[in-house]
Amino acid sequence: MTSKSKSALFFGIFASSIMMYFYLPNFPVCCEFLKGLNIFSRDYGDVIFITLALGVAAYALTELAAAGTQVLRRIGWKKPRVGRILVAQGLITPAELSDALREQKLRLGEVLVQGRRITAQQKTQALKVQREKGRRIGDILRELGYASDADIRWALHRKNRRLGRILRDKGLLTDYELVCALSLKSCRIDDHGRIYAVE
Repeated sequence: MTSKSKSALFFGIFASSIMMYFYLPNFPVCCEFLKGLNIFSRDYGDVIFITLALGVAAYALTELAAAGTQVLRRIGWKKPRVGRILVAQGLITPAELSDALREQKLRLGEVLVQGRRITAQQKTQALKVQREKGRRIGDILRELGYASDADIRWALHRKNRRLGRILRDKGLLTDYELVCALSLKSCRIDDHGRIYAVE
């Protein structure tokens, strides 16, 4: 669980418990106990104490949820990614998967250079202009006359391909093999790469 999701979960639990405390008359017994404490001589002191108590409880619940997520991740109860399925089934090698994932992360300029639509020097020049003007590189390449609209559309199409499509385009996978791998996404995969069905 990322720190961002932990923060969101904490604030969600905390805000919900505060709202329930103030708006639900019979909110859990522990909060009825807190309401009956009247520790401080002034009401705002009680409110501050109760807010802190609910904050501590929200923090504890958030940490429990994060620990539970870690345990589930460690034992491997998660849907497998298509790449792991393809490697586990022996349809591609780990090196072929890495190459395809790298290709999936290429930027627009890199795709155009690989496709010989622009040169490396033209890409460098366009990136320099992009740093100065802060505009999209596709627009800059068109303005400089290095790439046409068709080139940019082609590159965007290549850049937005999913992993299976990249592997098919490389000739490493057939449509049938891809469909079989996608059908296994409803299964689970353990840390050793073994795939098993879940009922």
